[in-house]
Amino acid sequence: MEAVEKIIAYLSPEYHQACDLRNEELRIPLGIRQTRKDIEQDKNAIHLGLFEGGLIVACACLWPIGHNGKPYQIRQVAVKNTHKNRGLGRRIMKFTENEAKKIGAIEVYVHARLPVAEFYNKLGYQQEGNTFYEVGIPHILMTHQL
Repeated sequence: MEAVEKIIAYLSPEYHQACDLRNEELRIPLGIRQTRKDIEQDKNAIHLGLFEGGLIVACACLWPIGHNGKPYQIRQVAVKNTHKNRGLGRRIMKFTENEAKKIGAIEVYVHARLPVAEFYNKLGYQQEGNTFYEVGIPHILMTHQL
């Protein structure tokens, strides 16, 4: 079944599916969960997903505001464990980058967990700076020209 790209409305049923996927794949393995503050901050992001049969299989968030003075951060990229190695990670990133272009981005960036830095590198992202810690694990800043 071909996954369908969809922009997800904040607080919609699809948004809650994305939150569950983000918790399952990104947070719970680190012993953390999404908080009310996270949900409140999510209103500032554009939420994107890939759906098969109405169920989310991959998601990402695009933050036009970004952090540290840089706009257009892509965060919370997750692919359902049972759907990995099918190109869905590349596809959700391309979808997110295309949406960023539509709102005027010429560059996007990610805070990449070290184990997935090579994934972003293969998509054309370049490392900037040194390793830093976020949510208790090492990350690197990676940027990509659109």
